[in-house]
Amino acid sequence: MILMQPRPSSHVFSRNVLWLLLLFILARDGTAVRAENDDAPQNAWRVGFRVVIQVPIVAAETRRVRRAVDRWLTRQPETAQRPILVLEFEPSATAGTAGEFGAAFDLATYLTGPSVGRVQTVAFLPGVVTGHAVLAAMACEQIIMTPEAELGDAGKTGHVVMQTHRTAYLEIAARRGTIPAPVALGMLDSTLSVYRLEMIEGGVQYALGDELETLRPRAASEQKIIEAGELGRFPGRELRLRFGFVSHLVRDQKELAAALHLSPGALSQDPSLGGRWRGIQLDVEGRIENELVNRLLGGMRDHLKEEDNNLVCFRIRSAGGDEAATLRLAQEIAALNSGRVRTVAYVENQARSLAALVALACDDLVLQEKAWLGGPGDPHVSMASLDELRPVIKQLAQLKARDWSLFAGLVDHRLEVSRYSRPETGERRYFCADELGEVGEDAGWEQGDDVVLRKGIGDGQAVDLGLARHVVADLTEVYQRYELDEPLQQVDPPWISEQLERLSGSPWFARTMLFVAFFAILSEASAPGLGVAGFLSGCCFLLFFWAQFLNGNAGWLEVLLFGAGLLCVALELLVIPGFGVFGIGGGVMVIGSLLLASQTFVLPRNPYQVEQLTGSLWMVVFGLGGALVAVCLLFRNLHELPWLKHLALEPQSYQEVELQSMREALVNWECLMGQQGYTTTPLTPSGKARFGEQLVQVTSGSGAIATSQSVTVVDVQGNRVLVEVNEDVGPGKESSPEG
Repeated sequence: MILMQPRPSSHVFSRNVLWLLLLFILARDGTAVRAENDDAPQNAWRVGFRVVIQVPIVAAETRRVRRAVDRWLTRQPETAQRPILVLEFEPSATAGTAGEFGAAFDLATYLTGPSVGRVQTVAFLPGVVTGHAVLAAMACEQIIMTPEAELGDAGKTGHVVMQTHRTAYLEIAARRGTIPAPVALGMLDSTLSVYRLEMIEGGVQYALGDELETLRPRAASEQKIIEAGELGRFPGRELRLRFGFVSHLVRDQKELAAALHLSPGALSQDPSLGGRWRGIQLDVEGRIENELVNRLLGGMRDHLKEEDNNLVCFRIRSAGGDEAATLRLAQEIAALNSGRVRTVAYVENQARSLAALVALACDDLVLQEKAWLGGPGDPHVSMASLDELRPVIKQLAQLKARDWSLFAGLVDHRLEVSRYSRPETGERRYFCADELGEVGEDAGWEQGDDVVLRKGIGDGQAVDLGLARHVVADLTEVYQRYELDEPLQQVDPPWISEQLERLSGSPWFARTMLFVAFFAILSEASAPGLGVAGFLSGCCFLLFFWAQFLNGNAGWLEVLLFGAGLLCVALELLVIPGFGVFGIGGGVMVIGSLLLASQTFVLPRNPYQVEQLTGSLWMVVFGLGGALVAVCLLFRNLHELPWLKHLALEPQSYQEVELQSMREALVNWECLMGQQGYTTTPLTPSGKARFGEQLVQVTSGSGAIATSQSVTVVDVQGNRVLVEVNEDVGPGKESSPEG
């Protein structure tokens, strides 16, 4: 069989001229159409999907790949732009073998068949691809390699190359044309020699050794590229620069996406390969500290020890955390092999400050409706820390094959990011000035509008920027989006610890404890001594600080400040007369300790912390003010409550008040002046004495007087009766004034 190009003729020349004219007209029309649509919104990203194929190819691998592609195709609507299917050929531990010819040919036939015809197939070769996997790579419309990757040695099976093998390679080469048929056979059969001929009339042809004599008269030059006795094997740089079989040379997935005019990170991957998802859910809630990170990473590693587990979902609700701990969590998530496990971040309510990096480190980002991503959070990140974080953020974005400007802009409020586009391809990217210099300012990028990231972004903007994949109502919708066959396992601490942590993290719990504590202490202040209300108040304050300890807000400083404030107030009330410096200072210390225990900062340094301070102030104000109002209402209406009316006396009526006033009126004892009587109790110096039928409270004017001593009233001052003992009258005797 002779494989060569037909000899040009005048008819062919005329046809080529017509084709050139037609292409010129279409090009002008396309330019006009593009000019008309320049102002149209370009929010729709081209869809891409990546499937990793383990080399060498066996029957099980072919079934998995077909299942994954079929599952993806069923979810793709008909669009004007063809979706892109990238098949990444990854050498496995058994890459030295050729694989199964039948499995590779079945996969190649499937990729060139009608079911995959509506998508653009791209073979991406990041490493060495040999054996019959070459046949599957040839079946793609386009081949992209790294400069160091290699392709060839298809026939290193150790078996005799049969006509069936040759026919299969010729058929796939004819269908796609990515690798010329003579070169494909030279990779398969070591008995063949392959030549590259530059023709006199122009163009290049490839021919086998037995075809050379026929083509040589029309060739301007010839070169043997595959020697007989060897199998053809070429590096990516040579296939691109010398032969032109490879469309692009890239270094990583980010450059791969750019070569295909896709947004960075658009090449999603399905590690289940059409099978079942088996995953876990890890909660990133509150302040991100080392203890939380250790628990999350431990649960993730234990889950991934089983080969069938392929999904990790992080439910994030955090305003930030410790820099080292947060970056450690984000880097370990980003370093996971996306072909082995898929990571999904579900942001519930917020992922602010450095917590946004944890969400962006996942393969997929899903936002709850009205959730917030990035912007100022807690704690505040200083400018010096932001400068130190820049290289780490770049590395994180590189691991996820994304532009680092968006990652850094959500954390660093100083960074100015703009939209850039290429009119000829419709590609859209987001760069700061530094990253634009890295990709090349003269690469045809046109600057568009600035993107405001310093305050964070909402759910809709995150989707428009290509950072988020979905916006959902709740976690249940996330399960539906990923078609989970079974619920995600939750890696939780023991039940009691989980309930306590959940209780402490609830905003209502801290407010309730503060209200009850103030209510109880005000109730206790209205009665003498220390009782049940005082004990209840102490318990509520203890629970309040315990909750703030678990949330990472409070420390020993707040507890000591609160205790010192209570001590100062007690000294002012019980020891020092009046209410001055100790009382006011103690009250300020108590209020200050409650505020500091409700937040992680002392003075706010960004808008989010100002918002948090406002919330803390309102919590304390409503706790104290609400308690005052509740105490007043309670004591005013306590006697009317069914269960509590016996704890307080019912208010007296007007008649009862008048009668009691008459009874408690002052008694005038002027009538007793000069009378004699006897003591009924010892006078030390006060006691009681009887004068006729009247028993009166008296006071001795001459020291202590024993019982049954005769006394005489010497002075009366209102209800105060002053008496002296009668020396000449025996005990128990009573005499009249005349006697």
